[in-house]
Amino acid sequence: DMRPYHNSFNYLPPNEYYNDHPNWFSPGVDASYTKDSLWQGQLCYSAHGRTYDENGRPNGEYGEMIDTVVEKMIIEIQKPANATNNNIAITEQDSYDWCNCAACKAEQEKYGDCTSANCILFCNDLADVLNATLQEQGIDRVMTVYFFSYLSTVSAPAKQNADGTYSPIDEQIKCNENVGVIYCPIQANFYYDIDADINSFY
Repeated sequence: DMRPYHNSFNYLPPNEYYNDHPNWFSPGVDASYTKDSLWQGQLCYSAHGRTYDENGRPNGEYGEMIDTVVEKMIIEIQKPANATNNNIAITEQDSYDWCNCAACKAEQEKYGDCTSANCILFCNDLADVLNATLQEQGIDRVMTVYFFSYLSTVSAPAKQNADGTYSPIDEQIKCNENVGVIYCPIQANFYYDIDADINSFY
């Protein structure tokens, strides 16, 4: 079964996919990594550069990456244990490592040096393709895709307004209605409340 935590390599284990699709992984990952390589490496959430067809659907290497995850998510969704659960997660490996390919770096720089931008853009596309594929296959489900806000991705791609509130840097970087965040500020001091001064960063 697909665990909900640190499971990105469960969907796309490098030892199965790296040789044919090295761009699905962050630099440093290779075919020796497995689904159990928790503490090093990540996916490349842009497949080294997002591409789309004329209808806005992911294509090329990026599209094949999305489609592969969707195929595995649909298998999970249809298991009896998940029959009434309309939530599914793809969550980063338990590592500070992050993809620094040119495409991912450009997105991070555009969105305030936030690596979470890579995850949001990926999950927006993933949720759209997942739900479109479910509809195409006659499966009467609408799923919400969740990702971790954790370690490198704990900061949001947002800007602070004059009144102290926050807004997304632009509309593209907002989570779609079928994308959710599992907030995991593991470096916070949990001896204190999350809204205590010592945890003001979070």
